[in-house]
Amino acid sequence: MNDAKVKIAYTVSVSEIRQEVAKIYHRAVSDLKAVINECDMTDPTGDSVSDVLSAIDKIRKLMFSIDTNFDDCVSILADYQRMVAEMHSPTPPMTPPVPEDG
Repeated sequence: MNDAKVKIAYTVSVSEIRQEVAKIYHRAVSDLKAVINECDMTDPTGDSVSDVLSAIDKIRKLMFSIDTNFDDCVSILADYQRMVAEMHSPTPPMTPPVPEDG
């Protein structure tokens, strides 16, 4: 079976946003360390072609995961920053509607 990816969404309280981003961020960092480890363990001139191809495939999949996780962090933090800015910006006073002549 193909390891297809599905985007999920869930709601957390504002006070938990930074902790949730930290979890996603650390998952990406862990995958980044795995990429470095895989690169260090792969010898393109000494390993079999099959092993090198397999390692490259694994590295590429990890890099996709890293990019996706960092993109999620950026998206969440940008929305959070926008929300905080809106909460701290003064709201313009409401003016009553002007009746139309007619």
